[in-house]
Amino acid sequence: ASLRALRALGVVHFADYSCSLARELALPSLMYSFNVGLSLNALEHLSIAVYQVIKRLTPLATVVLARIVVGKKESVWVHLSVLAIFVGTVVTGLGDLRFHLLSYACGIGSVVSQCLYLLHIQRSGIKHSVLTMMYGNSFN
Repeated sequence: ASLRALRALGVVHFADYSCSLARELALPSLMYSFNVGLSLNALEHLSIAVYQVIKRLTPLATVVLARIVVGKKESVWVHLSVLAIFVGTVVTGLGDLRFHLLSYACGIGSVVSQCLYLLHIQRSGIKHSVLTMMYGNSFN
């Protein structure tokens, strides 16, 4: 409703929802929904600080999945940076006094679904504005 109100006022511009947009955004919308659902499930038993540390695994997942899905190779410096983030995440996880395995699994699942979402958008060549994609995802 907010986007439509802003569009009616001429503040923003985006495409109307259509069957073709729905089909094109079906898989990204599903991945986005998984990301949100897994994130909320993880937050049931994790502190926001620990959850944010888990979400810092996104660069690692992106590098690994980009290599598998797209065949993209990163530099040694990128690998070293991602390794430093990963080690910090593990150290924080080891210090979590309220460790809850299912919540960690949901947090990691959220990271993977977010990476798959971004890689799919990049690989599929979907060329819509951010607002059109937000609007389309809100319907799907």
